[in-house]
Amino acid sequence: LPQEPQGDKYFISCPSCRKPTQLPDIGPTQFPTAFLINSLFQLQTTLQKASEGPKASCDNCHNNSATGYCKQCTQFSCPECLETHNKWKAFSTHEVINVQDVTVNTSKLLPLNEDRNTKCNYHNE
Repeated sequence: LPQEPQGDKYFISCPSCRKPTQLPDIGPTQFPTAFLINSLFQLQTTLQKASEGPKASCDNCHNNSATGYCKQCTQFSCPECLETHNKWKAFSTHEVINVQDVTVNTSKLLPLNEDRNTKCNYHNE
């Protein structure tokens, strides 16, 4: 949220703790990544797609309806693509859930090792 400039310095509210934070001279790309906000945006996008039910398309082939969701890949997949996914050794530890479970329990969307720290690391609040 933009705030009034103070002299030639511009400030915005930190998205985590709302503390006024000076906008770097180089621009907002110098701010640390807001992982919590990015995660919430991804969760909202995932829930929107899951709410499409049988109309949700496979993120891999885009030809078939998705029946599963890989938490680590964050991808919806049809049975054919899931079969290929599950054959790869690199994906052997991935957790795939049914598309119906995406809307039933959103906590199932988070990877098991997800860091759930929601404090502002930049401002120590």
